[in-house]
Amino acid sequence: MKRYSCFWIAALLLATSCVDHRYDYMVDDSAYFAKSDLQEETLSVMNAQDYVYEVWIHKSGYWQERFAARLELDYNYLVQYNSTNGTDFEMLDEKYYTFERDFVIEEGENESCVPLTIKTEQILTDMGYGTYYIPLSVNSLTPGKEVYLEKSHFILALTLQQPVLKIDGIGFEDSDGNYDGNVSIDANTYSGDTYELDITAMLDVQTTEELEVIYQDGEVTEDERKLDSQYYTYNQSVIMPIDKQYAENYLTVNIKEMPDGKWVIPVEISTSNDKIHVNQEKSWVKLTVIKGSLDDAIPCIGEYAQGNEIIISADQTLTNEIIASIEGREMSVSCVDNSTSEKPDWMSVSIVGSDVKLNVTNSNDTKRERVATITLTDNSNLLEKVITVRQCVEGYGTILNKSLWGGITIEGCTVYNEGAAKLEALYDNIWSDASNKKLFVQLKQSGSSENCVIIIDLGENHKQYNAVGLMPRLQWTQPSPGKITVEVSDDNLEWNKLINNIDYYKDSDLKPNGSYECYDGIIKWVNLGTQNSRYIKISMPYSSSFWSDKTFLSFDEIFVSNIDFD
Repeated sequence: MKRYSCFWIAALLLATSCVDHRYDYMVDDSAYFAKSDLQEETLSVMNAQDYVYEVWIHKSGYWQERFAARLELDYNYLVQYNSTNGTDFEMLDEKYYTFERDFVIEEGENESCVPLTIKTEQILTDMGYGTYYIPLSVNSLTPGKEVYLEKSHFILALTLQQPVLKIDGIGFEDSDGNYDGNVSIDANTYSGDTYELDITAMLDVQTTEELEVIYQDGEVTEDERKLDSQYYTYNQSVIMPIDKQYAENYLTVNIKEMPDGKWVIPVEISTSNDKIHVNQEKSWVKLTVIKGSLDDAIPCIGEYAQGNEIIISADQTLTNEIIASIEGREMSVSCVDNSTSEKPDWMSVSIVGSDVKLNVTNSNDTKRERVATITLTDNSNLLEKVITVRQCVEGYGTILNKSLWGGITIEGCTVYNEGAAKLEALYDNIWSDASNKKLFVQLKQSGSSENCVIIIDLGENHKQYNAVGLMPRLQWTQPSPGKITVEVSDDNLEWNKLINNIDYYKDSDLKPNGSYECYDGIIKWVNLGTQNSRYIKISMPYSSSFWSDKTFLSFDEIFVSNIDFD
């Protein structure tokens, strides 16, 4: 019996060993989307042709046999996606796209592409630009073969957008970074015979076909004068190549040959492609070229004229004072108060015949000067003559025009710039009126120098004067000198000492309101007697400062004036 049992056991083992297990763990073929869930696609529409989106289905598994499957719309998956993700996508109607539903991945191949043809022109006609959703799924048609469920669905989110064309805009930004196509050039200070402005057009996407960009002259306002086209050139049609975003073009102006005047060249872009949106806010450039000047042709005249400024004292009034002549010119005149940008109520200007006449009332302002700007405009070419009317602060006499000065130099000190202004701020006619305005100049002691020295060059055609005055740093008046020495010179070599180390500021002068922070425009004048010398040297010992740190002095402004001290 034992012998028969052994026989049956051996037979069973032999039968078991004949079963082939080599493929037990091989993965069966399956189809799936390489990209599942939400797939976003953006199409910049440049023509009326249908758009073909390629839907790729991949096959995985060991056998790589022929796999038949079907691509189908799957509204239920879209509903499920919305529920899971909190979205409210809507399925695009089937009439806007077509595709072959049944497809085969042949034996030995691992992928197949189903073209999804989208009727973009019909979508744009019916619904316009936007994002449209097409949910798709893949299902097996091969017996015994299944799809990979986790990657058997996806939603095509197709955004149709309109390409936007504009001027490139490099260098066409205002102070806030916004596009500003207004460009100006002063040909009087430009050294070349021609001027070139880059007016290249830019598309916000790479073009899929050649795009024609059309350039043409724009419009000017009734207050502008357009330059004759014989003095400038640009290409009127430029082709943007395929796969590019730029169409180069340049506006070239013949500065040398163009006539004197304030001229405008307006340029606009458009395109022959009706699918392209032209950004109207950024599709234009207006170049203003100023050539020539009226300064020599129409000089300021009269006893109050100093260069291009009319400067009078606070107590003076003017009635029909002739300040310029416009003989032989057709001109208009305007005037604004510099502090309000409106028409001033303290002065008026008019053109009577060929005379420009000025009327000014007196002022009792002890803190601020009154300043207005008169603009005379030649009606034929819009060249302008600008005249500044300056009525001085009460008690300041008639100050000398600082725009005529040859500058200021310093000795025994350096300009300390931390929180302060540069040296030119000493004679810019602007001084602090609030703590947040850092308009002072801080002069720091150099080495072992005992004195802070300021030398003023009044220029060649200055008026007669008899006084000099320094305005302290109004935000903090203590770093001011208590002693002062003043010398004058005709050549900046030989000096005549007029004032020798006299008392200057007192502590009480620096805090008229009980505080060293004072914005009343305080100033201490030094009577020099009548002078005509071009150079003035002011020396102030650091040791006389009213601040404990006696290594620097600070000032807001410096004045030279003609004052009635009687």
